[in-house]
Amino acid sequence: MRINRVILQNYGLYSERTEIDLAPRHRGTHPRPIILVGGMNGAGKTTLLNGVRLALYGKSAVGDRLSQKAYEAHLRGLVHRSKTALIQVDEALVGVEFDLVTRGARETYYVQRSWKLRNGQGAEEALSIQKRPPESDLKKGAQTPDHGTRLYDTWPKLENIDTQYLQDFLNDVVPQRLSQLFFFDGEKIKRIADDISGDTASRMPSARCWGSIPWTP
Repeated sequence: MRINRVILQNYGLYSERTEIDLAPRHRGTHPRPIILVGGMNGAGKTTLLNGVRLALYGKSAVGDRLSQKAYEAHLRGLVHRSKTALIQVDEALVGVEFDLVTRGARETYYVQRSWKLRNGQGAEEALSIQKRPPESDLKKGAQTPDHGTRLYDTWPKLENIDTQYLQDFLNDVVPQRLSQLFFFDGEKIKRIADDISGDTASRMPSARCWGSIPWTP
C-alpha cells in the first residue's frame, strides 16, 4: 500500500478543502518513499495523522469500546469552527487516495469518510470508496480539477461491494493491526530514544514520519 494524497475539508484545524500530495518523489532513479511532516506545536501534524486513521478505520480509530453516541459526539467536535464566520459549517470530510498492489497489478483507490451534523446532537456519517478507472476510460477533464471537475468526480464507486461491507473491505486491505507499521509518530520515537540515550536524542526534530510498505492481502 502507498498513500498518494490526503484530503481534509472543514476538519479540525483545516478549514475549507486542503489537499496534501504525499506521492513519493525520486532523486534520479532512486525512490524516496518516506515523507516527513514537520511543524510547530498546534500546526496540525497530529490532526493530519488522525485524519488518515479516521478515513480508513472510522469508529475503531477512536476506540473499540466507544459507543455510537460518543463517536458521533467526537465527530461533531472535529468539524472546523471559525472565529470569524457568521455561519458555521455543519459538515466535514477526510479522504485518502492510495495504491494497492494485488497479484502483481497496481490499483488506485480513494476512500472518503464524511459526516454532517444533525440538528440538536449527533452526526450522520457516510463512507464511500472509489476506484481509478483505466486510463482509456477516464473522461476528459478528470485529471484537471481546476475547471470545476474534481479529481475523483469521474472515478466510479465500488459496485461489487454492498455499502455495509465497505469497512470490511478496508479492514482487509489495510488491517488496523498493521497501521503502526505505516505511520510513525516522531514525538513518540523521540521519547523512546530519550529513555535510551538521554540527552543524545534531544536534538531530534518533532515530526510525523509517513512510511509505506507493500501489502497484499
